[in-house]
Amino acid sequence: MNPKDMTHVELLSEAMASMLDIGAYYEGLEQERADSDVIRVELLRRLDEADALRKENEKLRRDAERYRFIRDNADTIAINSSLQYCDIYRSEGIEEGLDTAMKFESDYAMSAKAKESEASHD
Repeated sequence: MNPKDMTHVELLSEAMASMLDIGAYYEGLEQERADSDVIRVELLRRLDEADALRKENEKLRRDAERYRFIRDNADTIAINSSLQYCDIYRSEGIEEGLDTAMKFESDYAMSAKAKESEASHD
C-alpha cells in the first residue's frame, strides 16, 4: 500500500511493525555474536587440548623407541651391562642414557654401512 494513501494510525502501525522486525533482527545478531564467542572459546580449548595430546604423543613415541631399543638389544645389553654404550649412572636419567646408547648404535651402524659401501666400491 502506498504510504500517501495510509492514515496516521496505519502509518504508525507499519512503523511499529518495522521497528519490531529490526529489533528482532538485532536480537538475532546479538545471539549469533554470543554463539560465535562460545564457539571460538570451545575451538581454542580444543586446539590447546590437541596441542597437549600432540606433545604427549611425541613423548610416548620416544619412550616406545627406547623400549624397542632395549627389546632388540637385550642380549648385548645383558652381556655388556650397557656400560660400553654409556654410563647411565652418571647421566641425568635413564632416558638420556638410553638416548645416548641408541645414538651410539645408530652411528655405529651407519659407520659400518659406510665401510661396507667403500669396500664394495674398491
